[in-house]
Amino acid sequence: MTGILPPIFLYGAKIWNISSKNMSRLVAADMKVVRMSLGVTRRDKLRNSQLCKELDVSLLSGVIKNTQLRRFGHVRRREDGHRARLVLEYKVEGTRPSERPRKRWHQYVDDFLQEKGTSLREVEEQQLYYDRAAWRSLCVSSTPR
Repeated sequence: MTGILPPIFLYGAKIWNISSKNMSRLVAADMKVVRMSLGVTRRDKLRNSQLCKELDVSLLSGVIKNTQLRRFGHVRRREDGHRARLVLEYKVEGTRPSERPRKRWHQYVDDFLQEKGTSLREVEEQQLYYDRAAWRSLCVSSTPR
């Protein structure tokens, strides 16, 4: 991940509640930049993974997921009364307004963990986020290219 565009694309990604529709838009914009930098068009019918390997870059979707997992571990390691931890553990009562996202941030984190072969419940039971080396290896493992 080098250049000027990835930081622009990823600004604030630590706390995004990103839908699959918006994630695909980000990946499409990212791949458009990769294709332009290589001088390749979609008519050349080259796979995104092949182009990313050629430039040695990671897909933005994987970077966003790893960033959010790292942020989750950071917040969970905070002391009990810390503001960020209180916000993470807060349960909203009532119904969700129609314009708000259907999923909460921790539900996205659970989806990312399930892609990596574990679940949020298992992580909470084992308190895996306190072991920084294990948490880092979980966050970095199998980043898609």
